[in-house]
Amino acid sequence: MNKDKMNRRAFLQKLAGSGLVAAGAMITLSACETRPAQGPAKKKADCTDLSMLTPAEVKTREALKYVDVSPKPGQTCATCKLYRKLPDGCAGCTVLKGPVAASGWCTAFAVRG
Repeated sequence: MNKDKMNRRAFLQKLAGSGLVAAGAMITLSACETRPAQGPAKKKADCTDLSMLTPAEVKTREALKYVDVSPKPGQTCATCKLYRKLPDGCAGCTVLKGPVAASGWCTAFAVRG
């Protein structure tokens, strides 16, 4: 028998060994992932997500007739004294729970004074 020929067992051992090397390389390379100099990128907040509200809070929004676009000229959430900017980049209200749009409006609108 020729010594240059590889038997099935030796072939499978080499194949398994190269698979382990490839897996190790992938793990090593994933650890070298590049990130921005200021740190990991922050996920942008979803300022329309109402999933965290209770049914009662949703009913309050409905009772106050909140809408994302004001039907009243000059009256928007951004010009209301109840409007609050939040640290996540979204906006909120002291009366309504959950996110509000700067262009929104509800019946609790109060002129800034």
